[in-house]
Amino acid sequence: RFAQPLDIEALARVTRGALCTVIVNDGDNHGGFSSWVLDELLGLGTAQNVSVVSPNREWRRQHSHQVHDECAARIVERCRWLGERIETQSQTLVEPVAGIVPSGATAPQRWLAPQGLAVSEVHDEQGEIQAQQFTPLVDDWVRRYSNVGARDVYLWRWCLHGLGLITLSCAPPRLRQDLCDTKLLAVMYGVMLDDIADQGGEEDFLTELANIIRGVPPDFSRFSSRQQAYARFTDDLWKTFESRLKCLPCYDEYKELLEYDHQQILNTMSYSSLVNRCPALLNVQEHDMYLPHNMQMLSFATMDLMASPDFDRRELGKLREVIWHAQSMGRIGNLVSTWQREVGDRDFTSGVFARALCQGDITLEDLRSAPPGAIAEAICNGGHEFYFLQKWEFHRASIEALGPRIHSVDVGALLMALQRLLHMELGSRGFK
Repeated sequence: RFAQPLDIEALARVTRGALCTVIVNDGDNHGGFSSWVLDELLGLGTAQNVSVVSPNREWRRQHSHQVHDECAARIVERCRWLGERIETQSQTLVEPVAGIVPSGATAPQRWLAPQGLAVSEVHDEQGEIQAQQFTPLVDDWVRRYSNVGARDVYLWRWCLHGLGLITLSCAPPRLRQDLCDTKLLAVMYGVMLDDIADQGGEEDFLTELANIIRGVPPDFSRFSSRQQAYARFTDDLWKTFESRLKCLPCYDEYKELLEYDHQQILNTMSYSSLVNRCPALLNVQEHDMYLPHNMQMLSFATMDLMASPDFDRRELGKLREVIWHAQSMGRIGNLVSTWQREVGDRDFTSGVFARALCQGDITLEDLRSAPPGAIAEAICNGGHEFYFLQKWEFHRASIEALGPRIHSVDVGALLMALQRLLHMELGSRGFK
């Protein structure tokens, strides 16, 4: 554990031919040996199922003399669980993920089906998306959006379905529909800003739009009539969103935290605008730091807590760490499903472009003038989607390791929802 440096060659040797990898940690504290090894396995290009096993802290306190037996039993159980999926795994490369997995590699079952489900048992996510019914409030805003924005109604149905999946278990059932509607308004205003940031060349307009959220009086008098209509819609949307939040029972307790979350979202918009004006800035590290906030999942979790008087506030930091990983998983699913459209839009903020540029598979000149088909081919041939899906595995394992430390929220249910969310993303390539 404390050897410096970590023996990467040994890790590579023992995992290279393995059907699955189990990492055994001596405690359930996050950030220790398991995270270190997971990070190195990611760098080695590990594609097989990876799971972390550690004794639960409370169980260890009560049964310290049996901790090794318990840990051994968990290892056996986890190996059996992983092993049962090896036989079907080679049969699960269905159409939505064609082209993602490089030759010679295998895709974990989790990329294609929620944990514990065979492919034949996967939820009909597309059917559930199309079946989403808007409340009168949301229906009105979707109609109004169509007068100023270009996104298809499918996006709003998709988001509403996803928001229902990832709502935290601590949120009371009676408030869940209202929460989803409120969060959909948040998605919509995020789209309003993001679409301007992605275009580039409208920095002054983006700044004024962001001032609506910052609470600074905006001035749209110098902009075109089209932009003024766009801004009025965004302003009305934000005011409606805020008024709904103030009705939640714990709004005052988490108001400051939500303001902080929104600052991070605005920072992401600024970074996206900057990168589209100066693609030489592209790098994977900053993509992974900033772009996940565009998914708004930390702010959604804060909204859930505003509705949850019974949440144990002592677990707030632990929960935020879980949601940080969840948000990163959401971003990865989003980039896998949208980068092909973004090539045609000349929007190169996605991580696959940053990695392809850093790896030398594309150049700045390619981003400026190469045909979209040539750029897309370079992304596919370089395995850059596959790289990020492996990162998805790292974040999933990190949440799994954190789960035993949180009791106010069902982390297992959240993991299941995140796996379904990825399946939604893979099934929506080309739709949104």
